[in-house]
Amino acid sequence: MDQLTPEEVERIKNIVEMYRYLKDLLIYSEELEIDTFLPAINEIRDAFDHLMRVFAVKNGLKEENDGYEMRNLDASFDHIYRATYEMA
Repeated sequence: MDQLTPEEVERIKNIVEMYRYLKDLLIYSEELEIDTFLPAINEIRDAFDHLMRVFAVKNGLKEENDGYEMRNLDASFDHIYRATYEMA
């Protein structure tokens, strides 16, 4: 597996931090029995898809041009951010 760059590591850290905040909101909504999960779940699914694209490149399963990994990490973060916004 190709090594992650420091910039990629930082972006993954941001994704994980935002996801942890989102997860807290999802659990709180569940406790309140609020059924507003679908938009957030769709965003989480899309974020996961972007992460898998990055890991496919890093594991040599897919070849892409320069910047592909960061573009997909940015897209993943954006989806998690939108999911969090939907739940807030």
